[in-house]
Amino acid sequence: MYDNLRGKLPGQERPSDDHFVQIMCIRKGKRMVARILPFLSTEQAADILMTTARNLPFLIKKDAQDEVLPCLLSPFSLLLYHLPSVTVTSLLQQLMNLPQSAAAPAPSNPHLTAVLQNKFGLSLLLVALSRGEDLQSSDPATGSAENNQWTEVMFMATRELLRIPQAALAKPISIPTNLVSLFSRYVDRQKLNLLETKLQLVQGIR
Repeated sequence: MYDNLRGKLPGQERPSDDHFVQIMCIRKGKRMVARILPFLSTEQAADILMTTARNLPFLIKKDAQDEVLPCLLSPFSLLLYHLPSVTVTSLLQQLMNLPQSAAAPAPSNPHLTAVLQNKFGLSLLLVALSRGEDLQSSDPATGSAENNQWTEVMFMATRELLRIPQAALAKPISIPTNLVSLFSRYVDRQKLNLLETKLQLVQGIR
């Protein structure tokens, strides 16, 4: 099933994304991927998730009329609970089109903008951030290099979420229950309140 999804040929170490992207451009293709994911190995399913993240702006554009991408949120969310922190960090780097320095002046990042303006993209980003922060806080033995990578990801995410106008931010399908604690280590109280209010208002919670 995995080889058919990825278009992997015999002896090919790493298939291109083209075949999978073509499948994901079709409404039935997205639904098929959602059904197949639970039957793949964790490694194979993680590769499908990474490939989706790499190509998400294009897939969002192709999904504009059908809006079927949200059917993937549940299987992807379940998968995240079987992935190690280093893989979750790598996923977020793909979703956010990193590496970029969080300390540098914010350049234009159309990849991340497309993710934040789409309900599936924003929801997947928040779920991955939530899971990654849980893993980081529950494993004090995490190496310093991995910690630095995670901190960069969180700083970049909070900066972009604060920067994007509320009117441009998508309405997420769901918001993690640990939203406040998720960002509290990375921003001051004022920015945390702004971030929480923005996400709750976007979702329609008053």
